[in-house]
Amino acid sequence: MRRPAPIPPELGSAFSVAAARAAGVSDRRLRGRDLERPYRGIRVVASATAGLPTEARIVEAARRYHARLPADHVFCGITALAIHGVDLPARLSAEQLHVNGPLDRARPVIPGVIGHRFSDVQSFEVDGLRVVSVVQAWVQAAPRLTIDELVEVGDAIVRRKNPLATIQDLVMAAAAAGRRPGANRLREAIRWVRPRTDAPPETRLRLLIIRAGFPEPEVNAPIRDASGHVLGHGDLVYSPWRIDIEHDGEYHFATPEQGRHDLDRQASFVRAGWLPLHAHRGTFIRPKLFLDDLARAIHSRS
Repeated sequence: MRRPAPIPPELGSAFSVAAARAAGVSDRRLRGRDLERPYRGIRVVASATAGLPTEARIVEAARRYHARLPADHVFCGITALAIHGVDLPARLSAEQLHVNGPLDRARPVIPGVIGHRFSDVQSFEVDGLRVVSVVQAWVQAAPRLTIDELVEVGDAIVRRKNPLATIQDLVMAAAAAGRRPGANRLREAIRWVRPRTDAPPETRLRLLIIRAGFPEPEVNAPIRDASGHVLGHGDLVYSPWRIDIEHDGEYHFATPEQGRHDLDRQASFVRAGWLPLHAHRGTFIRPKLFLDDLARAIHSRS
């Protein structure tokens, strides 16, 4: 079977028909079965999003649509959060695109796109895509997210590495939400948003611990030896009891080198008198064993 001619690499995985024609791609090639047609005048290399995480799938869908995005429209809500690089719940991988237009124009009515007309929108460009600010996107996404998901997204915005905003920015935004849809969820969620997190599972684990009646642990707090030297940082820490709680994600088992590094790190904590507790994906399915271990650990150290 004859293979189709390659698409010029400068077009990327999503491109407009006009750009393809200008690059010398024939109309017959644009009708190829390996090209998807998500929107009129747009072509996408098939399976371009296969295996991608949630936020990357949303960003790829936004790139597909961006070629026909009007100049006075911007991506907003959940779509903007993904473009800003915020970790999102897996259930949103098939979420429709959210696009904001001017107040004096009708909302876009296009399959796969949800139109909005928010006021006072700040427009930014991120990786070539026009978006609202990450704080505005968090507020706009509130009606489509649960309280726990808003906490996870808020944590991801004020994360330890390369934070996108400050906790004060989110507090002010939640307070200013007034009576808009999702405002009550925002005001409840902001009570539990904490800076310095590294990943959504850490947030879920912290909420699990608090709701089970335990004191709130510190987030990514330093682990010190007897002389005060910092050995590392624990995911969730009870410093008074020298208890370190770690969430072991899949990356901990990705390579033998990572596994050895984690074992050596844990051994140094134990030598310094710290008690480690470990959680993993299964902890959220059957939390009782972990919570019982935590209760015993606190009792033994009190």
